[in-house]
Amino acid sequence: MIFTKLTLENYGLFSGEHTFNLAPESSDKPIILFGGKNGAGKTTLFDAVRLCLYGKSFQGTVLSDVKYEKLLESRIHRFPGLIIQPDKTSILLEFKYTQLGKVETYSVTRFWRSTGSRIAESLEIYKNGQLLSDIETGQWQEFVKELIPPGVTRLFFFDGEQIQDLAEDEKNNIHLKDSFDSLAGLGIVERLNLDLKYVVSRIYRQSPDAGSENQTINSLYAQHEESKKQLDQVESDIVQMENKVQYLTGQIQKQEQLLAQEGGGYASKRQELKARKDVLDTEMQEIEGRIRELMTGLLPFATAPEYCICLRDQIHDEEHAVEQNASRKSLEKKMMTLQSKIMSDKFWAGTETEITSDGRLKVSNRLAKSIEEFLSEQERIPEIKIIHNLSGPDRQTLLGWINDVLSDVHGQIKALSQSLEKCTVERQEIEKHLLRSPPDDVLHPFIQELNRLHAEKGAIEQKHQHESKTKSALRFKITELVNRLYKEYDRDDLQKDMSVKEQLARKTQELLGEYLLKIREQKLKALEENLVLALNHLSHKKIFEKVKVDPKDFSVLLYDINGDEIPKEQLSAGEKQIYAIAMLWALAKTSGRPLPFIIDTPLGRLDSDHRTNLVANFFPFASHQVIVFSTNTEIDEKYFYELEPHISRAYLIDYDRKHGKTNAISGYFWKFKKNEVTVRKGGRRRRHD
Repeated sequence: MIFTKLTLENYGLFSGEHTFNLAPESSDKPIILFGGKNGAGKTTLFDAVRLCLYGKSFQGTVLSDVKYEKLLESRIHRFPGLIIQPDKTSILLEFKYTQLGKVETYSVTRFWRSTGSRIAESLEIYKNGQLLSDIETGQWQEFVKELIPPGVTRLFFFDGEQIQDLAEDEKNNIHLKDSFDSLAGLGIVERLNLDLKYVVSRIYRQSPDAGSENQTINSLYAQHEESKKQLDQVESDIVQMENKVQYLTGQIQKQEQLLAQEGGGYASKRQELKARKDVLDTEMQEIEGRIRELMTGLLPFATAPEYCICLRDQIHDEEHAVEQNASRKSLEKKMMTLQSKIMSDKFWAGTETEITSDGRLKVSNRLAKSIEEFLSEQERIPEIKIIHNLSGPDRQTLLGWINDVLSDVHGQIKALSQSLEKCTVERQEIEKHLLRSPPDDVLHPFIQELNRLHAEKGAIEQKHQHESKTKSALRFKITELVNRLYKEYDRDDLQKDMSVKEQLARKTQELLGEYLLKIREQKLKALEENLVLALNHLSHKKIFEKVKVDPKDFSVLLYDINGDEIPKEQLSAGEKQIYAIAMLWALAKTSGRPLPFIIDTPLGRLDSDHRTNLVANFFPFASHQVIVFSTNTEIDEKYFYELEPHISRAYLIDYDRKHGKTNAISGYFWKFKKNEVTVRKGGRRRRHD
């Protein structure tokens, strides 16, 4: 599949009609590069592709009609300076799609207009220049979703936030599991399995025997219903907050653009300070993560070194005592064998001396007594009480931990605390500079508004983070409640009187469980192989030998070429970003679908070394078509000329504050060529309204 054309009419910051040629010139030049400063409209273009394809579900969740109409209304281009304001807009996406070896050309156009009281929306699909007629109009949206599944495009259309989610997805691996289930189509199967459990619970509750005699089941069912209501409310709140954050982000970008144009040297310094602040945020995040690892590991034991020493001595004493006891028992066993031989005639055969049984007994006892005295002289240590009864490997592991506590942990936490304090002090100074009002009164309103927007956005993002955790907790709780209900039914031995529906539901659950296990094993094996290839390719050398993904909790273990384990949480912040991109690449390959990559601002959190690796080893090879949205501080002049042999087309989008619109020209920040962007003032419509 290849995107060939994107046309926007009065959409977002774009006034009139803008048509972008997206077709790569050749297989070795797959990159289509869009450049623009913050607030110019890069994310507008990125979102336009998904909105055109998926409508009210383009954000991943289905918006309500009210919220969707409000969003469409906000995407119609508006500017106070226009005498006649546009009331309609459209997005057209054209692409080539291969089916059964035949290349078909599809054109998807989403129109909408404001009628004053509501938004009227329509969708048109053309196949090879002809209106799609073999599918009913009402099924066109589902046809697009079947052609290009939304769950799969999440792996191909991604931005810096999605990369960050995967990079920081260390404990519950929710984002990795969701992405994997999307590519394998397992999300639907798991939901069906959960629904079947819910069906079983309803069947039981409706049965004549399911009265009040089982209070546990009634209680669990009530908790499940209440948790579902809470989850619905939390999900609704999260969608509202995401829309609000998106709106505020756009306002901040516009305000930054105004400030940059008005502020001159101060604005330039502000951008430099912000870049340094982002670097410090990344460093502090990494340091705090390492401190948390120590706090959840050995650090608490370092607060009581004397007890650690006592424990170490006790373990050594116990080890010595165990060894001595084992030696004594072994020697006693051998002594008994020797005594038995001494008492036998065979032992004395061939000697000239005749020894009676009493004499042999005296020799045996004398020998035993001598050995006992020798052992007593050698041991002469107080009796040790065995408390821990550790195995050999457990004893060595515990002694290793104690050694780390006494030798390394204090130094590590001290160095990390000093580094964190240094970063915090520097960051506080930068915050002071950023918040300090400039002497020029012209800039003061911009700064005040920018600070207000940032404060409002920060408060919503903090609340969003809290609600997201609540959402994850509620999902986990609901799953656990359903599982407990299911076990309670089994415990109540209801199978004897199961209805036909219940029997079918349970058998279907068993089959789904077996299917999930087998398909996960197959896909996970392919994912592990693709991830190793992607990681080594992005590193430009072979660092990793293999990868293991746990099919139950999706925890990831990396192994170097020596076979040593490298836990993901031990990677640096930059390495985690590279890991996240490699994971998305591997997931995309595992999906088996030849879709283009669309990537929005992917380099913001990477240092120079990791940026170089990504530019050299990912963008030119990720797919047959790679559409990248970047600022001039991400793909700068150096990286642009490194990528130029692989770039088919480059576009520069720039926001015109005076006229309140974004202009687009062919080229990049440092290089321009013949214009490939078609612009028509006022726009035009391909269909009657």
